[in-house]
Amino acid sequence: MRLWVWMDYHPLENQQRRLQVWRSGNVRTAQATGYAPMGLPDRLMGRLETRRTALEDAARAAVRAMLQGSERNRPKEARGYIGLQSFPYYWVDAGRWACSARFFVEIIEIVPFSAY
Repeated sequence: MRLWVWMDYHPLENQQRRLQVWRSGNVRTAQATGYAPMGLPDRLMGRLETRRTALEDAARAAVRAMLQGSERNRPKEARGYIGLQSFPYYWVDAGRWACSARFFVEIIEIVPFSAY
């Protein structure tokens, strides 16, 4: 069973500027898959929260994979912006929600672990 939805999105002026920067090609893209437990199937908010958790896990995995290619050591923290490049794809895998998503990632600062 599938549900297709057509919708219009009218971003604010500052959101339009950010979208233009992301589309300019100077911002890196990353893709990953995230997972979350199934949650409670009879409650709508439980399903939405578990899908959101899977999307957040996909975003974390995408940033981590992107930084593994460019950083020698694992950083303590990375600061920046992340946004969806396309609509995420959800499915059930081994009794948990899986989410595959593609992101625009703009890293502003990488905080390394300090040596002691």
